[in-house]
Amino acid sequence: MGLGREDEYLTTGLWDATTQYMTDRGIRETPNQMALYLEEDGTWDRSYFYTNFEIGYIPFFRSEAYQSYFEHLDKQGGFYYYRWGDAPIRLLGVSINSEVDKVKRFDTIPYSHKVYVVLPEG
Repeated sequence: MGLGREDEYLTTGLWDATTQYMTDRGIRETPNQMALYLEEDGTWDRSYFYTNFEIGYIPFFRSEAYQSYFEHLDKQGGFYYYRWGDAPIRLLGVSINSEVDKVKRFDTIPYSHKVYVVLPEG
């Protein structure tokens, strides 16, 4: 699984909505998982999981914590006005609500999608 960088015009307002959600929920410290995807100034670097193959734990995505994040974003209208995509939202939602050791990246499996190619060594 690779990491892509979403085009800036497709993430208009997404980071602001995310930080507002975190403030509203009393999340004051940057979650460890999210710290992996932040610039030095503390802003999101627009990373997303770049893959057409994901294994997700359904109870996590149905949890109150994840659902409240998704509902918060839905109320902002960014899905419709800015075309916020599923991949960046999953990365941010997972990053807010889970620890680093709960996310497994399959870096040993070759993957290609248009111009993006992952070829593990060995």
